[in-house]
Amino acid sequence: MEQELLKPWILLVAAFLAKSILLSFYQVWLRFRYKLYAAEEDQHLFEVFAKKGNQDTSYAERKLKRSKKCWQNDLESIPLFLFISLGFVLLNQDYFWGVVYMTIYGVSRALHTLFYLLEKQPYRGIAWDTSLVTSIVITIHTLVLAL
Repeated sequence: MEQELLKPWILLVAAFLAKSILLSFYQVWLRFRYKLYAAEEDQHLFEVFAKKGNQDTSYAERKLKRSKKCWQNDLESIPLFLFISLGFVLLNQDYFWGVVYMTIYGVSRALHTLFYLLEKQPYRGIAWDTSLVTSIVITIHTLVLAL
């Protein structure tokens, strides 16, 4: 049996990986730019390369904290969706609905991260709600298929 939906699912996994890598690069940039190292040994190692001068780090600290919360939120949400959507892929050949669910979820999670980093409400909440509703709908659809 050919699993046509496996290709979009793999693309979704790759997109989430790319989003995670970009978020990591953003955190690294903030740490180097504002000398906000994660560990004391990092500070000693990279102090030579850091810009000199007394910089206000409150902005960077706030952004770094928000990016960490994005990571945490992604770790709480994305694996569950990937798991249930893989079940949908394996149980169903409804290519249209599979692509719809994965696209809506992927776009809403990307927008959630963007709005979280930019501190934009109510857009962040709408994006999160959209991903939650999509997760619930695909879970129900998958359970119906499994029964």
